[in-house]
Amino acid sequence: MKRFLGTLLVCCFFIAGASGSTNAQNMTRVNLNNRSYHSVYIIAYDPNCRIRVYEGVLANGGNTTVRVCSDNRRRGSIIVYDVHGRSLKFSQLHDGSGVNIRFR
Repeated sequence: MKRFLGTLLVCCFFIAGASGSTNAQNMTRVNLNNRSYHSVYIIAYDPNCRIRVYEGVLANGGNTTVRVCSDNRRRGSIIVYDVHGRSLKFSQLHDGSGVNIRFR
C-alpha cells in the first residue's frame, strides 16, 4: 500500500509539473509601423494564440507595440488586416521586431 501511495504521489507531482509548464507562454514584442500614405484602420491577429492583439487606427507614420505568443523557438507571428479584408502576414519575428504595414 505504501508503495502504491508513493507511486501515486510521484505521478501527481509529475502531472502537476507538466501541466504548469504547458501553461507558461512566452511572449514576443512586435512594433507595428504604418508606412502607408494615410491613416489606416487595422486589426492585428496572433495566429499562435488565436487572439486579436490590436484593433484601431494608426496615423500616417504612427506605430504601436503589441505582444504576441511565441512558438517553441521564441518566434512570433502576426497577421494584419485592413478594412477591405486585405492581409499582411509576418512570421519568424523575434522579440523587438518591427513590421512595416503598407496598404495602398
